[in-house]
Amino acid sequence: MPKRVWAATAWPAHVPPPSEDDGVPPADAGVGARGITHALTSTGDERAIQATLVRLDRERAARSARLREARDAGGAAGDDALRAEWDALIARVAHELEALIEKTDGFCIGAPTLGGHMPTPVSNALGVIVKESTREYPAGVFGSFGWSGEAVDLMEARLKDGGFDFAFAPIRCKFKPTQETLQICEESGTDLAQSVKKVRRKKQSDKTKQVSAGSSFGQSDTAAAVGRIVGSLCAVTAKKDDAQSAVLASWVSQASFNPPALTVAVAKERAVESFLLKGSVFNLNVLQGGNEKETMKSLLKPFKPGEDRFGDMEVKISETNGCAIVTEALSYLECEVSERMECGDHWVVLATVRDGKLLQEDGLTAIHHRKTGTSY
Repeated sequence: MPKRVWAATAWPAHVPPPSEDDGVPPADAGVGARGITHALTSTGDERAIQATLVRLDRERAARSARLREARDAGGAAGDDALRAEWDALIARVAHELEALIEKTDGFCIGAPTLGGHMPTPVSNALGVIVKESTREYPAGVFGSFGWSGEAVDLMEARLKDGGFDFAFAPIRCKFKPTQETLQICEESGTDLAQSVKKVRRKKQSDKTKQVSAGSSFGQSDTAAAVGRIVGSLCAVTAKKDDAQSAVLASWVSQASFNPPALTVAVAKERAVESFLLKGSVFNLNVLQGGNEKETMKSLLKPFKPGEDRFGDMEVKISETNGCAIVTEALSYLECEVSERMECGDHWVVLATVRDGKLLQEDGLTAIHHRKTGTSY
């Protein structure tokens, strides 16, 4: 049974926001949950990562309306019964969280700020989390607010005091989320998924070593044989709205003469994956042998969510598709995604080449050599 990563929020994006009388700020914590869980479900195959969005207050609106009806009707007995029902609901949500925690590899939790505090359902959930969750799995917090945003700090402090480690920096959204905020949410979800995978790999390392030690020579030979497949070192640069992204790629191949087309294999855990949907545009910058190290160094270093992907790289923006061109590359191709195929832990992207240019006439393509087919 695969374990899960879950995101919890007090007001999910698909629920109509409460009225201003409830003191809810214009921003919606559910936007962060949606972006984060989208990244989680896009990272790794379904057996590796499953994301669950938990509604901590899913009956809040109905409860508030019924409480008002009971109050207006002056029915004290009915009001007491309703409050008893609410207590039972809280207990049921706590029980559901406990059951979810048992099969969880990581989590994040978000909330709006109400009167300088986090909503009661979130506070109750944190109590369950601190009591029941193991500290070896990564966590994250996010929140929306209209003014001060204390809920994010309160959630972070409570989890930090409880001994939890964070997969990404707290996400704060004031009023209305921008495209940059949504990109940070998706990249944070990717970071959380990668942290989960890192924990799993660490836990399974001893077991893997034992299996490898007992494996036949032929099985090791297969990995070594696959590793002898070489690939061109390229920088994939992509654009989505106002956001730019980039990744180093070596699983690249020409796929068609007419029309000119190519394939790029992209790991599901890469943030750039969400930039390469059908109809999207990107540039494939073919690196030059002997002049590729600085570009590789820039693309291989860890990036914080929302950080400039190009760093010290020298780039210019294409006037045609708005994607970055690595000026030190051997050549670049402007491409449009025509199809995608799911292949295990990667997506294979088929793209039509719309334009291209050779930047260095005398250079040779940088080639990536490996010794095993089990890693890059």
